[in-house]
Amino acid sequence: MARIPLLTGPNYRTWRKQIEILLRSRDLWDAVSPPPPSTEEEEEKEEEASDEPPPPPSPWASELIFSHCAPSPLSLIIYEKTASAQWGLLKTMYAPGLDQLIEGFWGFEAPAGMGVQGIARRLDKMQEDIGEICGGGRAGRVARKVAPLLALKRVWGGRGRERLAEWEWRVYEGGCEYEHAVRVLVACEGVVKAEAEMARGVGRGRGQSRKRVGGGR
Repeated sequence: MARIPLLTGPNYRTWRKQIEILLRSRDLWDAVSPPPPSTEEEEEKEEEASDEPPPPPSPWASELIFSHCAPSPLSLIIYEKTASAQWGLLKTMYAPGLDQLIEGFWGFEAPAGMGVQGIARRLDKMQEDIGEICGGGRAGRVARKVAPLLALKRVWGGRGRERLAEWEWRVYEGGCEYEHAVRVLVACEGVVKAEAEMARGVGRGRGQSRKRVGGGR
């Protein structure tokens, strides 16, 4: 397994995901993010099954977090008594704010060459980050499918943007189903690529014809 870089601050979002996976793999995640309390009926069944007291929070979770922090973040959390408190303080200090995340979601600029599937995955990741701040919520169903459409409009130019405008109504044809919108945009992307390839082929053919004509003079 590749070594996880130490938390320095700017790398918080990637670091947090990597450390969460590591904590879960070692059955330490409950010490950081305790599960919601069970119902009274479930608690009664648990008491009947065992009279043993619940185990204390694992200090191993804190040790793992400490060992993956650079000196500055470590100094912020070293005196917090629980892994949950340490994790929460790091989130408060380094996680991007809700306004920043929402602005990034709606204004996402896809890098050159990124296709529809890549854009959808990136936007889904942004929604996960927003959900963590909003208590697990996501953007509305309409917003989820409008966002990739807007991102494509920004990244596509020329004929691609014209074709996208022709297909836009199909995005909304499926009601509010996000998966339908992605399928439509993937199909549109395929048409745009095929047309671009055909245009390049025609251009190459014309160029070769000119060379043959010019060479015969």
